Amino acid sequence: MVEKRGVPRRKPGAIITVVDEISGKDLGHLANLTPEGLMLVSREPIRLSSIFQMRIEVPPSAKRVDKVCFGAESVWASQMEGEGGYFWSGFSIIDISGEAADFIERWIEDWTVDSE
Repeated sequence: MVEKRGVPRRKPGAIITVVDEISGKDLGHLANLTPEGLMLVSREPIRLSSIFQMRIEVPPSAKRVDKVCFGAESVWASQMEGEGGYFWSGFSIIDISGEAADFIERWIEDWTVDSE
């Protein structure tokens, strides 16, 4: 299969929670991340074209900052087969500060696992 993404996706080596900054609700866990987008694994389905102000709590091992905040829009979703009702959701980052984008870029360079 030919890779169509311009930036390889990287997946974290730990469970990293993504939170809706407005409601405080956990949205799910990062499956992978790029400076342009992310994929979540969640218990609840996320409606397409929903816009969120997201917050990623940064693990202590990357303590250059405590959290990263940005706006993101859901662009696709599907239910995992055989995984007990979990969902995949893809997001495009639509609003992020230069500082947060730079941090994400440096942070994911430290991750050792490429995602397919």
